[in-house]
Amino acid sequence: MPVPQATLNDLPNELLLPITQQSTHWEQLPPRLSAYGVLSRVNRRLRAFALPHYFSQIRIPTILMDGACTLRPRPLVNLLGLLHSDRWYKRHIRNIQIGRASYPYEVDAGADVQLLRKVVRYAWELLDIDRSSPWNWDLDSFTSFQVGCTPTTIRILSPSRHLTSLSMYWLGPDFPDLSPFPQLETLRLRGTPVLDPTDRGKSVLPCPSLRTLHIRGDVDLPGNFEKDFGELYPGLRVFAAAETTLTVEQALCIMADRKCLEEVSVELGQCRLSNVLDVASGLIDNWTEPMSGLADHHDPVYQSIQNAWRKLRVTAFAFTRQMTRRYPLPSYTVTSLSLKLCDNYAILDDQFTPILEGLPVLDYLDVRHLALSFIPHRCSFSLELVDEVDDLFMAIGRRLSALSSLETFTLTFDLQCRLWLNCVSEEYDEIMDYGQQPSGQAIESAIPHPYLLRHTLLQSNTIDEVEATLGAASQMLGRPVTIDDEDVNLDALWVERHEREFTQIVWGLGRECSKLREFNWYAMDRWPGVSWAWKIGRNKEGGVRCVHGKPSWPGSLRGEPFPFRVLVGQELCAAKSAWRGRH
Repeated sequence: MPVPQATLNDLPNELLLPITQQSTHWEQLPPRLSAYGVLSRVNRRLRAFALPHYFSQIRIPTILMDGACTLRPRPLVNLLGLLHSDRWYKRHIRNIQIGRASYPYEVDAGADVQLLRKVVRYAWELLDIDRSSPWNWDLDSFTSFQVGCTPTTIRILSPSRHLTSLSMYWLGPDFPDLSPFPQLETLRLRGTPVLDPTDRGKSVLPCPSLRTLHIRGDVDLPGNFEKDFGELYPGLRVFAAAETTLTVEQALCIMADRKCLEEVSVELGQCRLSNVLDVASGLIDNWTEPMSGLADHHDPVYQSIQNAWRKLRVTAFAFTRQMTRRYPLPSYTVTSLSLKLCDNYAILDDQFTPILEGLPVLDYLDVRHLALSFIPHRCSFSLELVDEVDDLFMAIGRRLSALSSLETFTLTFDLQCRLWLNCVSEEYDEIMDYGQQPSGQAIESAIPHPYLLRHTLLQSNTIDEVEATLGAASQMLGRPVTIDDEDVNLDALWVERHEREFTQIVWGLGRECSKLREFNWYAMDRWPGVSWAWKIGRNKEGGVRCVHGKPSWPGSLRGEPFPFRVLVGQELCAAKSAWRGRH
């Protein structure tokens, strides 16, 4: 007699849960087709198991109205109708996301605050319309970076005593009151553009549970923010601030005072790189000199290559660190470092060498993850006058080899004024074998549709150069290509033409840096632009086994490439996971 086969209905909940959690591909489908959505329609027993998980994550779509985002009416009405039909559903909802998954990447410079407040005025009241339910909202997380939030939003969420993550596009007149959320660990706020840098709101009460604070834009910082920062957030481990009323000097003071900070990201204006590293390492905890002032570059101490990096200034920085000594003074090891350097060429022509040769001699630096963004001088051949792309990266690799712990390296650097060796068999082409991506000049000139073939080619190129490039494109595609061909993207052909050479370059970087496993390169210092993400596989002995690259360019079917961001650690992972063009 055949043994009957067990079905999902025969399994206990203890086994059903890990099975459904392993179904990662369900996440790509609409909720009703997810694992829990399907199980909820099988029978009563599986429905009772699936519903709490099915309703744990609710996403409410948005709609653009009068130039501002608000809640889409029909899905909201359907949700409210469902909650009214069976008020027990509400207790299963643990996470609410308004609109698509996003992250506070930047501040909307054209935002009309009064219009935004007017549009969202009634949105949150609608969400709170079902007040007769015996169950109040008891959420674990709430995210709304598209629809503006006000004190009404906080009032609606206030019963959520277990809320641990709160992310909002904040439009309130004062900093949000966090006192209703005793277990809040993560707060990310995106605001409007700063109008008055000196403006401060009302003082707030401490939030001892907070571990992550990310502020971008004008969110009306409380009046006691800088003075009582340590008392307000005694447990803070991650701090990020950009485009807000906080100054870079104030941010450095906070970093120096809060020894418990493990991850910091700041984009508030120029400051000396030496100040950043002194604070990050714990060498200095206060200053008697202006923290963003210029050093005396004629001082002999700055003339050696080991100290030339102290001349450099950055517009943004981020780091993670680990405490290696607590007494008598705290000392840290910097494990991740991300820098966006401003134009320092007036005082230092070559920025590469001081960064890659000077920093490793500092005994407190043990970087595993390094990200650098340079703005190349338009007439400068920095780094030993290297004018070929492969030689440039070979020189970079030799300098990176001093960072013996380096695992990932990200570089934003425009390769203009340099040439590809063109390892493939085609003849050299002035446009396709130039270091800069073909559409680079059209993008810099703010030409509409810069990726159209005509706009790409007719930028400072001679007729002969244009004809030669059209011939090269025809040869690569196996068909005639004219200047009005709208189906040809020269950036895509440029990437394909140099993939073999770039593979050899990354292979060489992997040999120079014994632990390097990831290399990301961005062709331009602004988005959008070509980017290339490389993975380096290694054998048991640590040697390079293989390299695999994934290029992206604007308009490609791969999705919009994630742009360079001065973020590290936890916040970088959060930004990448929420990127709209991820693939």
